[in-house]
Amino acid sequence: MQLHPLACTAFNADFDGDQMAVHLPLGNAAILEAQLLMLGSHNVLNPANGAPITVPSQDMVLGLYYITKPRKG
Repeated sequence: MQLHPLACTAFNADFDGDQMAVHLPLGNAAILEAQLLMLGSHNVLNPANGAPITVPSQDMVLGLYYITKPRKG
C-alpha cells in the first residue's frame, strides 16, 4: 500500500512497520458516501478545532524551500 506523506499525520503513520486495515465500500451508495466523507481532499482540517491536519514536514519542507528560493542572476 502506498501512502502520501501528507496523509501520515491523520493515520499516525511513520513508515516503521505500521499496519493498517483497509475496508472497501461495495455498493454504489456506499462508494458515493465514502467519496464524500473519506477522501483526503475533503479532510484537510481537523473538525474539532479547524487546524490543518496535513502539514508538510522533513523532506517536503526542504523541497518547498529549494523550489521557492530566489535564484542568483
